[in-house]
Amino acid sequence: MDGLEPFRVEVAMDVPRDVVWRALTEPERIRQWFGWEHEGLDGEIGYIFVEHAERHGPDRIELEPGQRIELAASGTGTTVRIVTTEAEPAPGDDGYNEIGEGWRCFLEQLRFLLERHPAGTRRTLRRSGTATAEEVLAAADAEEIWVDGRYQRQAIDGAGRLIGVFGSRPLDETPVPLAVQITAFGEEPLVDLGLPEGFG
Repeated sequence: MDGLEPFRVEVAMDVPRDVVWRALTEPERIRQWFGWEHEGLDGEIGYIFVEHAERHGPDRIELEPGQRIELAASGTGTTVRIVTTEAEPAPGDDGYNEIGEGWRCFLEQLRFLLERHPAGTRRTLRRSGTATAEEVLAAADAEEIWVDGRYQRQAIDGAGRLIGVFGSRPLDETPVPLAVQITAFGEEPLVDLGLPEGFG
């Protein structure tokens, strides 16, 4: 099909495969890493991971036709792959693929949960505005880079929160429209960071 092509996203995690499998197949665990908090999240999880998923444990989940999750054990860790065998919207001229970048974001949230907060309850806050990724991460006092990609950067701040910055254009020194997601685990109130002016 014109303008369409398959994609593959892969993230390695320092977590045993059986633990990752549970996080991918138990809805209450999926809620701790997939998407962000909003009214329709439980319905979205049910649609993708329950109603339209075929589980072939311990290493494969078939999602909607042409899309699957694969788990490859490697020593004490696991590599998680999202693979589409059917065509998705092709990347733009700059290589951006919205669906692929979305899965990359979710898998990094999964890695953050399992490697850093395996027993936690997740809370998220999502904001949007125009800035550079560096301005947002500086405002968040980011201390540890978690993901450094062309279209998303994620870092951990001093309070242990994961700060994700996502754009549909390359994240360079030019301000671009961004989505910012703050992910925290625990009971303390989740408050906005000192984001650059114009974020809401």
